[in-house]
Amino acid sequence: MASFFPFPKTSWHALPARSRRVLRVAFYGASALVAALSLAPSATLSPVSIGDKMEHVIAYAVLGLLGAASSVRGVTGTILGLAAFGVAIELLQTFSPGRSPDWHDAVADVIGAGLGCGAAIVLRRMTSLLIDKTAANAQPCRARVAGGDVHPTGGSPAAAPSSSHKRT
Repeated sequence: MASFFPFPKTSWHALPARSRRVLRVAFYGASALVAALSLAPSATLSPVSIGDKMEHVIAYAVLGLLGAASSVRGVTGTILGLAAFGVAIELLQTFSPGRSPDWHDAVADVIGAGLGCGAAIVLRRMTSLLIDKTAANAQPCRARVAGGDVHPTGGSPAAAPSSSHKRT
């Protein structure tokens, strides 16, 4: 079965642990910010012109992107966790002055989380095509070498010497 994505799959563990920790801290910080803004009394927030549902989609897309990028288990748990987080925030808005729960907001949260997680998947697959420039000699990523479009010696497979043609 052919893959939908034109980019090779990469392991969720491919991201260095330090980068994953930084992204995880950013995810928790952004989650706290979304919760604080969602539960703040409506009179304290300035109005925005993009619409309430678009605000939810954008906020949860950012959370989905950060959550999926920092996850080692995949995106399903991230999407389900963000869906539960969105529903919990909507229910807690009952106790916030000037706020009321809206199931349309919860749906916008799930859509945003899915979009963000999808973007994280695409970015992970695209980064496997990049060249590792941290080494002294830049080398093609393993995914490109394994795919056969770049020869391990740095040239194309056509330019590599063939074992059937020997010099005398």
